[in-house]
Amino acid sequence: PAPYNVKFWDTRTLRRRDGAIFGSGLAHNYRVGAKRIHERIYPWELRVDPREAQYGAPRTIYRRRFIDRLVLQERFPKYAEIIETADSKSDEDHWEIGWDESCDQVLAIEAWHLPSGDGADDGAYAMAVSSGLLGDVREYKHDYFPFSKFDYSPPLVGWWGEGMVKQLRGLQYEINSIGLRLQEQGFLTGSYLLVPDDAGIETDTI
Repeated sequence: PAPYNVKFWDTRTLRRRDGAIFGSGLAHNYRVGAKRIHERIYPWELRVDPREAQYGAPRTIYRRRFIDRLVLQERFPKYAEIIETADSKSDEDHWEIGWDESCDQVLAIEAWHLPSGDGADDGAYAMAVSSGLLGDVREYKHDYFPFSKFDYSPPLVGWWGEGMVKQLRGLQYEINSIGLRLQEQGFLTGSYLLVPDDAGIETDTI
C-alpha cells in the first residue's frame, strides 16, 4: 500500500511522458517530518556536473526550486528569520519557469553528495537559501540519490536520457519543409482546369 499512499502511480504516467518529451522523467522522494512525499519534478530543476556525470554516475546532484516563503517557514520554523530575508531568485532566473514575481517565493537549493565507498562517512546533504543554511550539513549514508528516474532512451554519454522529441527532430524538420513547399505550390498554382470539348466530361460537376 505504501506506493499508493505517496501517489506513486499518479506520477508514473507523467514521468513516462516527461521521459518521451524531455529525455528523463523524474520524481523526488523525501520526508517532511513523518510524512513521505513522492513529488514529480522537472529536469531543469536538477543540476549535475557534465564531466563528473559523463559515465552516467554523478557523485553530486543539486536541486533548485522555488517554494512559497510561508510554506518554507512552516517547514523550518527555527530558520524563519533566515527565510524571511532570503532572495526570491538569482540573476539567472529572469525567465525561469516556476518563478513568478507576483508570488512571495524563495529560491531553495538542495545538494546531495554520495559516500565515496562502503563505510565512508563523507556523504553529505544540505539545504540552503541565499541568506543561509536551513539546518546543519547532515551525513548522507545512501549510495543512491532520492530520485525516481525514467529515461526514454538511455544516454550514450552523460546522465540525461534522450527523448522521442529529440530523436524525431530531424524528421520533423523535413516534414515541415515538405509542408511549406506544398503550401507554396498551392498558392502559386492557378485555379483553371482545361478540359477538351470532346472529353465527354460534364464541366458543371467539376
